[in-house]
Amino acid sequence: MVDKFNAFYYKQNNQEYISLVLPFRIVNNISEVLVYGKDKYGYQRELSSNHYNQIKRNILKENIILPTSIILSVNKSDIESNIEVIDDNFIRLKIEEGRRVFRVVDGQHRLKGLEEAARENSDINDYMLNIVILLTDKNNRIIEVDTFIDINSKAKKIKTDLTLLAKYNYEILGEKPIDDVYEHICVKVAYLLHEKIEDSVWKNAIKFEFNSSKSYGIIEVNAFKQSIMPLVKAIIDKKQLRVVNDIDIIDDIAMEVAKIINLQWKLIKERWEACFEEKIEKDFENEFVKTYYNTKYYIQKTTGANSLNMIFNDSIQDTVTLEGALEEFKTILKKSLIKSDDWLVGKKFSGLTSGSGFKKAKRFIMNEQ
Repeated sequence: MVDKFNAFYYKQNNQEYISLVLPFRIVNNISEVLVYGKDKYGYQRELSSNHYNQIKRNILKENIILPTSIILSVNKSDIESNIEVIDDNFIRLKIEEGRRVFRVVDGQHRLKGLEEAARENSDINDYMLNIVILLTDKNNRIIEVDTFIDINSKAKKIKTDLTLLAKYNYEILGEKPIDDVYEHICVKVAYLLHEKIEDSVWKNAIKFEFNSSKSYGIIEVNAFKQSIMPLVKAIIDKKQLRVVNDIDIIDDIAMEVAKIINLQWKLIKERWEACFEEKIEKDFENEFVKTYYNTKYYIQKTTGANSLNMIFNDSIQDTVTLEGALEEFKTILKKSLIKSDDWLVGKKFSGLTSGSGFKKAKRFIMNEQ
């Protein structure tokens, strides 16, 4: 089915937009959400059932209104032939239902809530929504990710951590110049330890939310990335992994590296058990998450992360295999005279937050000072 709709066309700093009103049924039939890890250009998280079901209940029970615009994005080349220009700012847009060329930048939970509500009340299919469409160049879709970050990191408490990874993926896909593939791997390792590896002491401990002072976690992603950079390169070299600019290969490498670092930190947790605390906290969407860190100790802050990763890196350099490196590292920890209380904030490791400080902390751990 093909329909034509009146719309406004305008620019902001050379960025092109279309604004119009569409019934929910059509919006739902022409758009999709790009999920990180599932879609080639994915940058969004999986939908939260708690979130969209709450919207569904509100729509069905309270007859609420949704005045805020749904933001979509589309490659201009995909709809150019469907645009009939009336004058400078007024156009007629032909929309083909079922042709999902539009991508949801903002409003995915509202749309899913409407979809679920429409299963119980079909009148909701005709619910009118204000739509703003971001026109992108096929070879410059990074503007879509930047728009998502701008909307969600400043105005609302929405997790935007995946957009950092998505930006690196866009580099590999040729959407923007590649800066550093190893940096990409390090950030992905941090994400895997933070979110995907269930028994990781870094589970929900790394702060990806740059603009939120209320985010849980004990170390910023950039600080953690710097602490593991030499270690990641050492593991890749030891395992003789071939690094190429391919998303699937890089994902596999990152997972292999993350598993080794997870084993390393399991040994650290066994050695200084009191420095880690298992607890339940609420995330951005008021869902409960498990964490293992304790902010009263330096061990998972920059001082501990850097000094302990430096020691493991040395073990990798000194041994033939990674298994041997883990055994050597375990022996070093066992012989260390450092006690759990030494890691407390304000005690032995206080003030060791620079490069020279990390080296001094390393010497403490290895009984060299």
